[in-house]
Amino acid sequence: MNYRVVIDTNLVISAFLWGGTPYALLNDIVVREIPLLTIAAMLSELDSALRKPKFSKRFHAQQRTVDNVMDEYRRLTTMVTPADIPAESVRDRKDGIVLAAAVGGSASHVVSGDNDLIVLGSYSNIAIVTAAALRTILNAAVETIIQCVACDGYGTVQDDETGDMIACEWCKGAGYVYRTDAGVDRPIPDADYPHVAHTLERLEAERLRALGYTGESKKPWEQAVRKR
Repeated sequence: MNYRVVIDTNLVISAFLWGGTPYALLNDIVVREIPLLTIAAMLSELDSALRKPKFSKRFHAQQRTVDNVMDEYRRLTTMVTPADIPAESVRDRKDGIVLAAAVGGSASHVVSGDNDLIVLGSYSNIAIVTAAALRTILNAAVETIIQCVACDGYGTVQDDETGDMIACEWCKGAGYVYRTDAGVDRPIPDADYPHVAHTLERLEAERLRALGYTGESKKPWEQAVRKR
């Protein structure tokens, strides 16, 4: 499927200031190079919302500014020309700009946590879903977890200059990565670990068994896993 996504303003704020599922979805979109669509009206709405006093403590804690976030988000997005959306299409008129961006940019999905949008289910053949729902769709459709080929599942590699063992940059020290059906590998985001922990434990047990580790009590130098 050719994914093209619009994320509503509230979820963009959540992603940048609180992380969680909205941030994990944003990361998925960026890593997969899925077009993230916006329009000038949505950027203006985001800028105004971020400048509300209630967010000032959050910005201070993160040592960021509104301008920092806006610059970063602009780099991630693709500007499109908004479509004309009849006022009666939405329960809340403010949501019209989200649909205008989606239709104008030929989006596949609108992502929102707003019940006024979610209740629609779809608009002009564009699915309207939560962040968690789109993450499930993306991950279930195209990815499996495999052993990292850069470090053979160890999570560490030897530094060419110092000889020290350092965390593998490809898998971020996990030993495992996501692989898409197109054969592209990417690190597993931190937010995914609670959901994939069982799979990682199973794969690690299989890797250790393949190395000869049985769990039996042996002196360290007698274990095949130590003879790598």
